[in-house]
Amino acid sequence: MRRKNSNLIDIVAIGKIRAEKALERFREIAVIGVSDPDLLLILNEVLKYWKDSSRPAIAAYCCEAVGGKAEVADNAGGIFILAAVATSIHDDIIDKSLKNHFRWTVLGKHGVEKALLVGDLFLVKAWSTVQELLRNHNKPIRVAEIVEGYGLISVQICEAEFLEMSCRKRLDTDLSVREKILWNLNADFEACAKTGAILGDGSSEEVLALSGVGRRLGFLLGLKDEVADCLNIQGNLPHRLLFESVPLPVVYAAKSSEDIQTKLQSIIQKRSIVSSDIATVVECCLDTGAFSYVNKLAKRSKNEALKMLKSIPYNTATTNLELIVENSSRIMDNLCSGNLD
Repeated sequence: MRRKNSNLIDIVAIGKIRAEKALERFREIAVIGVSDPDLLLILNEVLKYWKDSSRPAIAAYCCEAVGGKAEVADNAGGIFILAAVATSIHDDIIDKSLKNHFRWTVLGKHGVEKALLVGDLFLVKAWSTVQELLRNHNKPIRVAEIVEGYGLISVQICEAEFLEMSCRKRLDTDLSVREKILWNLNADFEACAKTGAILGDGSSEEVLALSGVGRRLGFLLGLKDEVADCLNIQGNLPHRLLFESVPLPVVYAAKSSEDIQTKLQSIIQKRSIVSSDIATVVECCLDTGAFSYVNKLAKRSKNEALKMLKSIPYNTATTNLELIVENSSRIMDNLCSGNLD
């Protein structure tokens, strides 16, 4: 029987510790070969604020879960961080985000041309780092499997972002379309999990199961971000309503009645969003059960992920993966219930 922790220990802190080697490698790779002082300044600004450890931690835990040595996955974890940073910078350009998470973006601080080039640089470094996997792994064919899989997933992410642009200021988008977009936007979590399992020399069944866990975790985290944006926790809701796709809970709320749709439509057509507008959006989502709807999607993904993990040998890494999924679901529960502590 798997060990359960009713207190849900601080898995975030554990993940940060586990991913530190990958983060260190990411910081090294980012500046290798760069000599221009202005470009180095921007790169170091990015390195200072980018602390996301979730992707390399997933890769490491999946590697360990199938009996591999997690150190093998650390270089791969650095690749995923580089690619995630590149995508984030490019997304800011598409969304015209001058600020994000209460800080200036590369776009906001240095302009579109420099932001585009910096994003390109991170992307090139991500793919060029794959050669390290080829040199250091004794089964090049398995590395080729990783590269092929990541390439296919990258296409899914790109298509999701392309489709998401058509959802700007639109409340009539089918819920199934918005769900599909979110299913694919964080698909790189599947790539991280699959890579870890392959580098750990997992069986085909284990690789498939852990890939499924990664995809569902990415979807759950995407849903969490939709609710957090809707609640304007990090001040993102006005910008999303003006320049980005309408959050999934708002789309759901708009479909409940013509009156609510009209009310929400009048808000997203404004040139600026004020505090009373934000209050109206949140109220509409609460009154229509929009947060409950999104949370049901999240719980389904959580349950599917935990079921898939049961086919993986029980060990510390598997337990940590369970805790990550459960903790993400708990955070979602708190957001949807209004408990923001």
